[in-house]
Amino acid sequence: MKARLAAIVLIVATVAAAPSRGFSDWPNPKGGPQRDLGSVAVHPPFEIDWEEAVKPPSFLVCGNDRIVAVSTDSISIFSVSTLELVKNIHIQATGEPCINDGVLVVPCNVGIKAYSLGNGLGAWEYPTENVKYTTTSPGGFVVSYEKSLVFLDPKGNASSRVELENEITSCPVFCGEDKLVVPCRNSIVAIDLQSRRAIMGKTVADQAIYCTSPNQSTAVFVLSKGGSIAISVPSGEILWTNPEPKGSNIQIACDKNHVVLYGSSSGATCLRIDGKMLWKWSGHEVQSVINAGRLLLASCQDGTLQIVQVATGTSINPVVLPGRPTGTMAVDHGFIYLSCGPKLIRLRTSEYLAILGFNGDFDFGTIRPDIPVQRQIRAINLSRKDQEVKMTVSSKLCSIYPSSFTLTPGESKIVTITIKPYSILELEERATIVADTSMYRYVLGAMLTIKRLDGDVNLDCVVNSLDLVMLARSFGLTSKSPMFDVKLDLDKNGVIDYNDILIVEKNFGSTC
Repeated sequence: MKARLAAIVLIVATVAAAPSRGFSDWPNPKGGPQRDLGSVAVHPPFEIDWEEAVKPPSFLVCGNDRIVAVSTDSISIFSVSTLELVKNIHIQATGEPCINDGVLVVPCNVGIKAYSLGNGLGAWEYPTENVKYTTTSPGGFVVSYEKSLVFLDPKGNASSRVELENEITSCPVFCGEDKLVVPCRNSIVAIDLQSRRAIMGKTVADQAIYCTSPNQSTAVFVLSKGGSIAISVPSGEILWTNPEPKGSNIQIACDKNHVVLYGSSSGATCLRIDGKMLWKWSGHEVQSVINAGRLLLASCQDGTLQIVQVATGTSINPVVLPGRPTGTMAVDHGFIYLSCGPKLIRLRTSEYLAILGFNGDFDFGTIRPDIPVQRQIRAINLSRKDQEVKMTVSSKLCSIYPSSFTLTPGESKIVTITIKPYSILELEERATIVADTSMYRYVLGAMLTIKRLDGDVNLDCVVNSLDLVMLARSFGLTSKSPMFDVKLDLDKNGVIDYNDILIVEKNFGSTC
């Protein structure tokens, strides 16, 4: 699935509902007695608000107030605002369409056909055979053939053509707005959009079959033999490798901070941009995955939509779908679109959850020992009534302020979480942030990582001669000695020795 399907969901979608401890005390959003906050209601974060009979689509794409369902022999264009059918077009698409500047571009067996999204009528044609992929570009569209790329403007005029040495093996993706990354057989090529010339040619022993770009200098590839690799663009430096995903039905999704890799044998694996694994998720046979803001959405063959908070791996109550999902998903203006058999459905944020919204980075990043830091999240009142909010955080290293406040309708407040990592050299844990209102308890996961700077013996956030002095004073001490200080044992082998000095030497001059 192309990473460009990633889109934005309402910020309330970061909410995770806690497990229920009292089903008889479910809140009534339309009135009634307030429940005891000791019992927690369970509701899915989204609910179905529209469905339409269509031929089971292979692809869904959104844009310009339109949702487009692509079936085997037809394309249905619906208005997002009115939910009415705009046009049904009989065409056999050979790949995933794309949208730009009010135009829908469809690859087919006779080339490219373009349609106006306003009325669904034909706009232009680019009659060339053997089209492999189409993708949106800042200036129009890019069409991929076996060993070449053609750049089209929004009116279908070809502006340039780039010839490549090797066969293109996956849909190209944009790395920022000035570079196009093209996976090829045994190589990865980067094209500068201004000059339309290759600025990187990275040889790889395998071929990339899926590609995504989380930021303007990094591209991530899934390889045909399994595993993945991240490459710096345009230097070609390998940033990290990972043995996953594995199996069939490979999926890849990303945001600017995370990459999620899915395979039928390995499940979903979430990595930070630096390659560090955050969490793994499995147990469901997935049809399609998509990144939606801070959520990973997975439509599953058991007829559910599984929802996972990307930064922490926290699972949110799933949505029961009216059938087994088919094809891809799409997210647009806070709505989720997917197909279940012969139905195209739309999900919107559940009214049970549309009381508070939360905005912030729930992956707190790497924190250094003995150095207090602060992280902030914003709470927003999405309801029409004043809301009294009480917030707590589970970690003993964290405090939250303010912990109690009132929000008027539409008002927001910044909540500060102070982290004091004293006397802890290394830790990785999931903290739980709880926000209680009179109607609902919101449970948000947060990732807390504490790790000292390599070689920083005295924990002052710089590796210098003072660290060597401290090692010299304790040189030779073992863990059995009463004078042994664990923070001096950099390699954790139970003795202060030359290995620890070498770690300081290797990182000398580094700072936080």
